[in-house]
Amino acid sequence: MVAGCGTKAHSESAPAAKTNAAVFDKIDLCTTVAKSDFAAALGEEVAPDPEVSGGIAQDDDTLKDCTVNGVSEKFYLFLTLQRSPAGGRTQYDYDRSVAASATAAPGAGGEAAFAASDDTEAHVEILDGQLVLRASFVYYYDGGTMTDKDAVVKRLSALTAKISTKL
Repeated sequence: MVAGCGTKAHSESAPAAKTNAAVFDKIDLCTTVAKSDFAAALGEEVAPDPEVSGGIAQDDDTLKDCTVNGVSEKFYLFLTLQRSPAGGRTQYDYDRSVAASATAAPGAGGEAAFAASDDTEAHVEILDGQLVLRASFVYYYDGGTMTDKDAVVKRLSALTAKISTKL
């Protein structure tokens, strides 16, 4: 037998990249998970809004977003899903490179994930195939400051993990 021929290590091909860009056209970030999932990420109930069930959604050809307010009206969730013309990996790598104090976000879903936070906001971003999903927890001006950034990042990670099952 010739060394290296037919061995498992050399006969397997690299896994194909996940091709999920078409999901972008079908998904609504405001309804992709239950209102209770948004409440869990907020750490309080979702503010009632008679016009929409989950939050306020907007989108274009490359970016979708959803804003969900907390009932206290001191902070909100801001979700974005991007189908970048540069490609998911390139967009994710760029976002991570410009994030202040980016750290690993275990349990956030996707192929790769990072978190970043300061006194008034926290973000968890994941790369999932060709798509980049970001969940942000943001205090309104004079709404307050975070006392437990790690807990907020864990809640955001749980939310992105749940949404990533739909991507």
